[in-house]
Amino acid sequence: METLQEGLVREIGRVKELINRYQDPDLNGTGSISAAFMESDVKIAEEALSKGDVTMMAKALQELEGWEE
Repeated sequence: METLQEGLVREIGRVKELINRYQDPDLNGTGSISAAFMESDVKIAEEALSKGDVTMMAKALQELEGWEE
């Protein structure tokens, strides 16, 4: 079974990949706003991990899981 921290690290990686896709120059900037929101959520998730704040981690995980292609 995956721990909260493991799940959060997995989702951070997944969303970072999405950010790269959304920032693709072929999209002519259409994904840049979404990418900015994703970057903000990743930053919050990384902060939660660094603080070890379980409540913040759970919320951050939920936010990251909401991002889809």
